[in-house]
Amino acid sequence: LAACILTAGAPAKADVQVEVNLSGLPSKDLEALAGESLLLLREEEPVDDRIAVERLAALDRAMLLKLLESRAYYGADISVTTTFSDNAAELTFDVSPGNPYLLADISFDYGTNTDDRLPYDIEAFDLYAGMTAEAAPLKALSGRLVQRLQELGYPEARIVRTRFVSDADLETIDGELAIDTGPLVTLGPIWFEGLQRVNEGYLRRLVSWQSGGLYDPARLTRARRVLSATG
Repeated sequence: LAACILTAGAPAKADVQVEVNLSGLPSKDLEALAGESLLLLREEEPVDDRIAVERLAALDRAMLLKLLESRAYYGADISVTTTFSDNAAELTFDVSPGNPYLLADISFDYGTNTDDRLPYDIEAFDLYAGMTAEAAPLKALSGRLVQRLQELGYPEARIVRTRFVSDADLETIDGELAIDTGPLVTLGPIWFEGLQRVNEGYLRRLVSWQSGGLYDPARLTRARRVLSATG
């Protein structure tokens, strides 16, 4: 149970002194996050009136739901009880978190691309069926998948649709990513422009570049690093 009383000097007649009670969060770290995030707990100035209290309470309830979803409590419910008396208000957020949802599966749809090197196994991205379906690793998957496709020679790869669906009966999350890989790109010949006092042959010996090989962002990064190191 967390409580906070908001005061700021001598309140004007319309100002409302607010006491906030928060109960039912399933972990200490979520309680700490809630204390840092809730508007009514962070408010440094007096709350103007009852309408403002109710508006902030609605925003805080939505924020609490997002915090719970970030930890896989997708079936959570929060009841808010508000009691007004004179220029004071008591708000109680009563959280019913339920159980954290588990990840069922995430499928990858590459359309017509049949390249047998394309990743389909979510375990390659440190995900697995039955893990707690926290939001952060699920959101990070898109970026990690695009990076992997670029390493396979698809520099224009992009995620065209991301869909996650919760099942309240099974308390699970299923996902699907639709991907446009773009064309498979190979490296062409290398040339240099703007050389004045540097011999081109020297630079060619420094840069490892195989014309006809697959596009590889790491190879481009190494080439830039080697050239920059020459000064």
